[in-house]
Amino acid sequence: MATAQLTGRASLPDIESALASQKHLTYHLGSGSIKRTTLSRANQNLSSGFYEELFGKLYERCSVIPPKNRWG
Repeated sequence: MATAQLTGRASLPDIESALASQKHLTYHLGSGSIKRTTLSRANQNLSSGFYEELFGKLYERCSVIPPKNRWG
């Protein structure tokens, strides 16, 4: 679900197809194919606090990385 949030996916079928197109990456994360039912259960079981904490950690990491362009 975090991947979906970060990539701006809008629906479970959209998330499922995006993950299916990147099977080589999900394999390296220790995951096989990810189905809509799995995503739906994760969405039901994770609280909004999880996403708030995830955002905070990602923001913290990104805020210390200098931009890679000449205008930043």
